[in-house]
Amino acid sequence: MSFFKRWKKERDFQRLYQEQNEFIRAALYWVGPYEIKDELVQDTFLKAWNSWDRFQGDSSMKTWLYRIAMNCAKDALRKKNFHESFDEEKGEGSTAVLPENADLENREEFLFLLNKLSFEHREVLVLTYYLGHTIKEIADLTKRPEGTIKSQLHYAKKFFEEEMKNNEEVAI
Repeated sequence: MSFFKRWKKERDFQRLYQEQNEFIRAALYWVGPYEIKDELVQDTFLKAWNSWDRFQGDSSMKTWLYRIAMNCAKDALRKKNFHESFDEEKGEGSTAVLPENADLENREEFLFLLNKLSFEHREVLVLTYYLGHTIKEIADLTKRPEGTIKSQLHYAKKFFEEEMKNNEEVAI
């Protein structure tokens, strides 16, 4: 690789990192295994750097990077089996953690319920309510049809509504 080509790659990658780091970190914070979120962010950008030349521009750089991040999160969940390691009594081992200042009466119960959702349903819920994306934006990011996103969001909301009816202590 020539000096100028490498310099451009480094400059472009640095710009991508600066523009998307917070978004990727937030998405992984809610969706991926919280215990290793810093590793997942690092893995995401390392994989993006290593596959930079293979990016074909079929989607936006944000979408491409987001897909890498979600694949890293899925791989980590599969490898470490985080779904099954949640300790109900302590609220430990969860795949997502709420900020300390979250307006929730029972954070452990919320996390437990969030972790009961499939990865895709949790992803749509988080992208909608915690990261503020529209259905269209989520469809673009996840490369799923808008109808699928709407259905997954409906299912996730319905799940929480039913669980809240069954357990009045859970507050969202």
